Amino acid sequence: MESWPRVLVLVLCLWPLLQVEGMVRHYKFNVVMKNTTRLCSSKPIVTVNGKFPGPTLYAREGDNVLVKVTNHVKYNVTIHWHGIRQIRTGWSDGPAYITQCPIQPKQSFVYNFTVTGQRGTLLWHAHILWLRATVHGGIVILPKRHVPYPFPAPHKEVVVVLGEWWKSDTEAVINEAMKSGLAPNVSDGHTINGHPGPMSTCATSQDGFKLKVDSGKTYMLRIINAALNEELFFKVAGHQLTVVEVDAIYTKPFKTDTILIAPGQTTNVLLTADQSAGQYLVTASPFMDSPIAVDNNTGTATVHYTDAVSTNAITTTNPPPQNATPVASNFIDSLRSLNSKKYPAKVPLKLDHSLLFTVGLGVNPCSTCVNGSRVVAAINNVSFVMPTTALLQAHYFNISGVFTADFPGNPPIAFNYTGSGPANIQTMTGTRLYPLAYDSTVQLVLQDTGVISPENHPVHLHGFNFFAVGHGLGNYNSKTSPKKFNLVDPIERNTISVPSGGWVAIRFRADNPGVWFLHCHLEVHTSWGLKMGFVVGNGKGPNESLLPPPNDLPVSHSSRGVEQKDKESLVEADHRNWDMACINSTLACSLKSSTFPSSQRGAFLPGFERLPSFRSSGPRATLTTSDPTSSTDDDSTLKIERRRRHSAHTVDPAAPDFLPLPSFEECFPKSTKEYREIVHEETGHVMQVPFRRVHLSGEDQYFDTYDTSGPQNIDPRAGLPKVRKDWVDKRGNLGGPRYTQMFYAKQGLITEEMLFCAAREKLDPEFVRSEVARGRAIIPSNKKHLELEPMIVGRNFLVKVNANIGNSAVASSIEEEVHKLQWATMWGADTVMDLSTGRHIHETREWILRNSAVPVGTVPIYQALEKVNGIAENLNWEVFRDTLIEQAEQGVDYFTIHAGVLLRYIPLTAKRMTGIVSRGGSIHAKWCLTYHKENFAYEHWDEILDICNQYDVALSIGDGLRPGSIYDANDSAQFAELLTQGELTRRAWEKDVQVMNEGPGHIPMHKIPENMEKQLEWCNEAPFYTLGPLTTDIAPGYDHITSAIGAANIGALGTALLCYVTPKEHLGLPNRDDVKAGVISYKIAAHAADLAKRHPHAQAWDDALSKARFEFRWMDQFALSLDPMTAMAFHDETLPSEGAKVAHFCSMCGPKFCSMKITEDVRSMAKLGVKSTFQKITFCANEGSIGNSSLGAR
Repeated sequence: MESWPRVLVLVLCLWPLLQVEGMVRHYKFNVVMKNTTRLCSSKPIVTVNGKFPGPTLYAREGDNVLVKVTNHVKYNVTIHWHGIRQIRTGWSDGPAYITQCPIQPKQSFVYNFTVTGQRGTLLWHAHILWLRATVHGGIVILPKRHVPYPFPAPHKEVVVVLGEWWKSDTEAVINEAMKSGLAPNVSDGHTINGHPGPMSTCATSQDGFKLKVDSGKTYMLRIINAALNEELFFKVAGHQLTVVEVDAIYTKPFKTDTILIAPGQTTNVLLTADQSAGQYLVTASPFMDSPIAVDNNTGTATVHYTDAVSTNAITTTNPPPQNATPVASNFIDSLRSLNSKKYPAKVPLKLDHSLLFTVGLGVNPCSTCVNGSRVVAAINNVSFVMPTTALLQAHYFNISGVFTADFPGNPPIAFNYTGSGPANIQTMTGTRLYPLAYDSTVQLVLQDTGVISPENHPVHLHGFNFFAVGHGLGNYNSKTSPKKFNLVDPIERNTISVPSGGWVAIRFRADNPGVWFLHCHLEVHTSWGLKMGFVVGNGKGPNESLLPPPNDLPVSHSSRGVEQKDKESLVEADHRNWDMACINSTLACSLKSSTFPSSQRGAFLPGFERLPSFRSSGPRATLTTSDPTSSTDDDSTLKIERRRRHSAHTVDPAAPDFLPLPSFEECFPKSTKEYREIVHEETGHVMQVPFRRVHLSGEDQYFDTYDTSGPQNIDPRAGLPKVRKDWVDKRGNLGGPRYTQMFYAKQGLITEEMLFCAAREKLDPEFVRSEVARGRAIIPSNKKHLELEPMIVGRNFLVKVNANIGNSAVASSIEEEVHKLQWATMWGADTVMDLSTGRHIHETREWILRNSAVPVGTVPIYQALEKVNGIAENLNWEVFRDTLIEQAEQGVDYFTIHAGVLLRYIPLTAKRMTGIVSRGGSIHAKWCLTYHKENFAYEHWDEILDICNQYDVALSIGDGLRPGSIYDANDSAQFAELLTQGELTRRAWEKDVQVMNEGPGHIPMHKIPENMEKQLEWCNEAPFYTLGPLTTDIAPGYDHITSAIGAANIGALGTALLCYVTPKEHLGLPNRDDVKAGVISYKIAAHAADLAKRHPHAQAWDDALSKARFEFRWMDQFALSLDPMTAMAFHDETLPSEGAKVAHFCSMCGPKFCSMKITEDVRSMAKLGVKSTFQKITFCANEGSIGNSSLGAR
């Protein structure tokens, strides 16, 4: 055993690593056509999510990023994450036919990578054809939390994307050029954030991107050149720019008025608003110092000072001349790596490979071309031929005939490279790679040639950063040129411009196994063949080896001849989708077989096992405010702004901006959060069972109540403690296909969850086990929801309350929904259901689960519908199944599934007043009628049960045909579905899946008993879960009251779980105040039902409060109430003084007419001498004959 000092040292050493564990961030990229107008003409363009430029992808250093790309256009598609190192995850790099075959129309692929050791600005773009003309966007990698920039923090950060615009279809432009053998037409304009700007043709002064700034503030512009074919100058009239980063590498800061940025490069600059208030022109103009045609139009935007007058003229500036080589050279020469202790420049000094690659143009014969020849481009005189099988697949599976590993390390013939060139200007062709051993060091000199014409070539290397150690004009000299190399602080990049008529030398370490593309980032040159690849072998052990391919990796038609075992590994994308890819790392071994070695199973998505854990490197925050009943802001405008910010859509779903909520102590004065320690005898696990202790001033010193508030003083970004981890791990190590609480209960085993529930309910653990085994109770507890404090739902236990939360397409945010969760559980919600239908459904649910100590339920059909763009007809079993698996893998504890909405029942709703009011029910109904097929959930029920069994997800069989009005109550459609629920319940029990049944929404009081009776009979006493029911339809705005009346009634009859209704029911999305009102109303109903059922511990709470009330212990009375602060506030409205809290009266009766005060006086009189009379009255009352007594006669 290690001594404690050594253990402490180990913990302290590992602490920084534990603190910086990254998050998992999910994005969805839908590639779609969008009709777009620029320069007075419209055309359909290919976009991501209908945006041009596309959405910015945000992450932090160390995060795991998963992006589902779905192709909805006629072209094949891939996405490249330009500059992301892709350590061991080359499958997600993105260049078509290099690391993957393209995503074909109607297919999807999930790019999965971890951002390792990088922070700054990069870009993503299509990497096939010329689609990146419009399919591109920014990548912003933030530093690890609490790690500052190495320069003063800016007031605001702004992404600025530079691009080009063709009036013609860009695919038609390059296709015509390739057909004719000539150069393609140049673009018609340059764009800044998608707009040519106010100085372009067809524009007004109001057009274009506007950057609004406050005087004196500093802004960081994250500038990205996403243009296809042109290097660009960027300039802001009247302002200096301080360069602080290029290609996601910090630089030594320097000031300039103009930056040069090549396609594929990024530059971060600081702009200080230090000029007179006004409007200032921003320009993006081309740089070309060779006699080659370019688009000479200038893209423009404006900087607007917020205090400027709208009529202020725009201060203009002249962009540099197109051939301003001195401006370009001065900028390039000024770039230096920061090379600090924290960010060192690790330049390779010892070299294993010294390579010289010539880059330039050539001419090859072409009988069908206009002049009998075509323009080509080459590296070392080799024009690269694209394969039809992805090179990385060929390398990984050792498929022969796809490429050769013999790319020349030097030009085949030495000549005056920047001179007139050789007489033979033809190139060779081939698919040739250069092999590199793992961790070898490389110096590569890129030499421009004057064949046809010298020209700048921005060359991009995938998979690596490199150091630009030297550059010059003319020919590189291996003896004299290295003497001028900068090996101390050279700039580090991923894309470098080879100067026209010159050379550049770069160095890198080949520490990333895979196949890595190197090519010119002028798209026309890439199309002509200026590209090659490096193949880097594996190192020693798994951490230096390429990971296996993901299951949904697209497959080309030419690879279908691969052996069957390889075909199984290269599953076509149309047989997989987003959800399966997201969870295949954990399902590869458990749900299906894998063709990979057992040592590699589950390793498809590195780091995915950490998905349930959102961790923060900062300290946990105490969430407190001064007033738990209202905002602390006195200014009403500020109150509105805070609420607006909190309900607006989340900007970055991976880093929500949480606001503090009132603490437990503020909500429950005179109460403390306590834990009762119990031990599970079979495993020895020690468990802490929570309860609320109300401290009293009477003869009873305290009263303990059930508590659902969860662990306190936790930063939501960190998530709750994983209290069930040891329990689940131990059971998981035992193996076996069945993992549910019902299974263990049937075997006579009392699990930790059962013991925990028994302690909360103050009941015998064996009774809990027997109820679960019989199906009369459930313990919703997905094995992935480790933060859960278990609870039980059953009619022989306390009646529980569910709170519905979740965003909509119209309103709310991740922050608001997590706070609704915390607020609902603070006031007593036993479960929550995330019913999100708006943005960031997956991310919202993830944040909720990681911060929920109560079971979380969902209606999976909502997210399934969102995956098919809200079109019910496009749903199918596969989409629904994969949604179930995705949500189960996240940790959802119970699913509402409307499998009882059968095709033959739908006509029964035809004469209803309000039709089908269940969202899930209506979706299934529409699908059934569209295809005249049976409900796919009913048809695939056994498969649903298998998924639930795997994770111990409980089923809440939905009441999709519930009545939505009093008029429709207890009709044939409602009861037909309930009968089918009984069938589905029994089938679930056969597979040991826990089940409850959902019940009706609008039922008058006299019809409530029939519902309970039929459910108990037809569903074999499975727990009943009811929405309300609402007992009248006349009270919009007060339906939390109309439904609580029904809830108390049906709860008394045996309903186990009550789904709350808020004041906003039928009116709008509830906020936190509505959530609290709904929970409190239903806690009243649940407790009233517990009293009616004579639950053994229910009345003790009433007795304690009644005693405090009679004894005028006002503070005890407040503390014992469901909502102490509201009770106290009502009392203090008219009697605010502290003395009133010990007075023996309230403001309603006053000191003379308080019945309890009078009764207290009567009892005092009895003690002081009227005892015999008082005893006689008491005796007569007990005998029931007070009316006949002599005292009574008087």
